[in-house]
Amino acid sequence: MSERCSPMADCLFDEAEAAYRYAYASTRAEAIGLQRRVAASRAVEPSKGYFARSEYYLGLSERARAMHLVRAMARSHPDYVFSSYSAALVYGLQVPYALLDTVHLARGDRCNRRLRYEGIVCHEAPCRPFEVIDGIRVTPLDRTVLDCLCQTDFAQGLAIADSALHERMISKAELIAFMVRNGARRKGVSTARRVAAAADSRSENGGESMARATMIELGFMIPELQVELDDPLEPGRVYRVDFLWVLPDGAVVVGELDGGWKYVSKERSASAAIKAMRKERLRESRLSLTGVKVLRFSYEQAIDRAYMHRLLTCAGIPMRAT
Repeated sequence: MSERCSPMADCLFDEAEAAYRYAYASTRAEAIGLQRRVAASRAVEPSKGYFARSEYYLGLSERARAMHLVRAMARSHPDYVFSSYSAALVYGLQVPYALLDTVHLARGDRCNRRLRYEGIVCHEAPCRPFEVIDGIRVTPLDRTVLDCLCQTDFAQGLAIADSALHERMISKAELIAFMVRNGARRKGVSTARRVAAAADSRSENGGESMARATMIELGFMIPELQVELDDPLEPGRVYRVDFLWVLPDGAVVVGELDGGWKYVSKERSASAAIKAMRKERLRESRLSLTGVKVLRFSYEQAIDRAYMHRLLTCAGIPMRAT
């Protein structure tokens, strides 16, 4: 049996990896072959019934792992309709990693009634209408965004809403109008309304959105986003900054979210990382020559409310008028 299962498992893994999804078994023999790979520590089972080679799995990001599972489930169960954060992921929205550990499905009167697996949540919602994105059934975009905003907190919701606006999938006016029509009396709709009011299409990634959410929730002046500043040494060259405040006395403060991925990644060599660090230092020195004060902070610092309160207070960022 083991000799027959080994090439069978390899075939399943090769086919799955080519389609950027996890492998699954359609027969008892295939299931035995995949389970034996797991027992031999040559494969993992990220979710019940779905498998990946160990080395391949370790090379995937959290976002890629979530999408691999959704693609595998959509292929093995073509009648599934994905909803909430899973649908948002399929649309390409900036779903925070903390929300990617669970698969969300829409469940109508006859949809997914018997699903009781760990890591799967079925929402009492109609399975129709649905959209089809790359062969995957998902709830309509406006409903997906509203569901997400009602089910998560302000910061995580802002990352999702900002990305929907940034990618021009929906306008702020359309989002608010859909919420007015469909959000009444829904649990979490008050948070969803706050998110929709604060959403901004200029935010370029989820980290920036969550950093801005911290600033908003702490009560500080809301910065302008993605502002271009001229390089004083090279006319015609501009630097676009993540956040910018113009203080009451006319002073300008720039905020920069420092993403570690700029310096360290699997594809980046040591020399390339050093080059990236030098480029960032040059950028900061040029910005300083314009007379602005530059604040740099990491994502971890940006979501640390106590740290950000100290940082923004020391930088002279005023509180918003209530």
